[in-house]
Amino acid sequence: MRRLNQRLNQLAENEKNKREETSRFLSMLGHELKTPLAVIRALLANKKITPAMIEMANKSISEIDDVVSTSQMAEKVESDTVQVNITQCDLNDMLESLTEKHHLQGSVKLSPHTSPTINSDLILLNIILSNLIENAAKYGAGDKPIEIELSDTEERDTVILSVANDVRNDNWPDPDRLFDKYHRDRYAHRVTGSGLGLYLVKGFSGLLGIDIEYQPTKTQAVFRLYIPKEFSAK
Repeated sequence: MRRLNQRLNQLAENEKNKREETSRFLSMLGHELKTPLAVIRALLANKKITPAMIEMANKSISEIDDVVSTSQMAEKVESDTVQVNITQCDLNDMLESLTEKHHLQGSVKLSPHTSPTINSDLILLNIILSNLIENAAKYGAGDKPIEIELSDTEERDTVILSVANDVRNDNWPDPDRLFDKYHRDRYAHRVTGSGLGLYLVKGFSGLLGIDIEYQPTKTQAVFRLYIPKEFSAK
């Protein structure tokens, strides 16, 4: 009887957790999609559509797409259904492409490395780096460049990649909740987002054997990735 009660209590607890998870997800969707949908609705109501309006609509659609895509990726992490495909990755090329993708040329101070080729999952690594760079661009001080640096460890079997950005005023993130699912600090709500970016960074890093640390300085939020040059399945 005791085992049965324990089992029933566990099932009830699991069901409660699922309801809370669903509630957080729906709350995130309702909050984060409201602004881009309002922009699109306002533009559609305008009788004269200008190129600038079309650009605004496309930006809003991209924001909605990002929230949906990120949510789908988070579900794969949660259900342990992410596939890892190992190939050669050139970190310098990836970082240059990402700065172009996010239109950050001139806003990124990139310190390249002489031997940046590693064996890892190109798609997952690209998502990790993209989320870190996007996070720095969204929440950093706009008048200061994002600093990205590559270096070797003494053992030479790991590449260290750091992404640093100056912090606006007192808008420091909560270090204890940085990688929590759906967590967004109070200052983050001025831009659309899912609260899943750093959660995915943490999850995908674990799959690729990458250690990630948050190491802030007095003026900067700094994330460091310790990336193995050769992937080793756990």
